[in-house]
Amino acid sequence: MARSTRPRRNRLVREAPEAGYKAAPEQGLTGVLYDSDVIIEILRRRSRVVEAATVLEGGGVPTYCTGRVGRRAGAYLARYAKSHGVEIADALVAAAAVTSGLRLWTLDRKHYPMSDVSFYEV
Repeated sequence: MARSTRPRRNRLVREAPEAGYKAAPEQGLTGVLYDSDVIIEILRRRSRVVEAATVLEGGGVPTYCTGRVGRRAGAYLARYAKSHGVEIADALVAAAAVTSGLRLWTLDRKHYPMSDVSFYEV
């Protein structure tokens, strides 16, 4: 453990993982998730963004986008935004749960009027 110059409560912060934990890579990228604005710029053929994406993918870095989740969230917003006040964050959470086959644990179900969302029961 490295010695900290911060207040005493922070002296136990580890700079290396304990035995049994996999260390994060020191250099390089393990993958990049494209936000929708990046995808939009690529579709608009903005040269700076297209060139950067080409270099990234050409370098062997795995890239990901959330197409299924985004499309489902968009459908939820179109269907429930006006009638139920569903906002983008809730639509994305619901879409992520449904597309991954997970149950959603929430304390406020009124944010999720979607019939295809399965809830975790406590």
